[in-house]
Amino acid sequence: MTTDPDPAAALESLATALDPAGYAITLQGGRRPRLTITNRRAPMLTESIYIEDGWYRWGWGDQLAPATDPGQAARQVASVLRVVPEPAHG
Repeated sequence: MTTDPDPAAALESLATALDPAGYAITLQGGRRPRLTITNRRAPMLTESIYIEDGWYRWGWGDQLAPATDPGQAARQVASVLRVVPEPAHG
């Protein structure tokens, strides 16, 4: 088992790497801290991220990015929570 970085600090690093104009970001403490990220333009696009075994993990447990790479995690989150434009009708 890998030693985890300080989960709150790693999640704060991820929060800093995300664009606050595009995302509402909430750090929730507790036994297992998590970051809740919501697309401001499409609030139904929301994910929770936590730290375990040295990885940022999606709320359902899949690995997102190494906990030492908040930039990579932010790019992945932005990709998943992006708004896809409607196709033009004509």
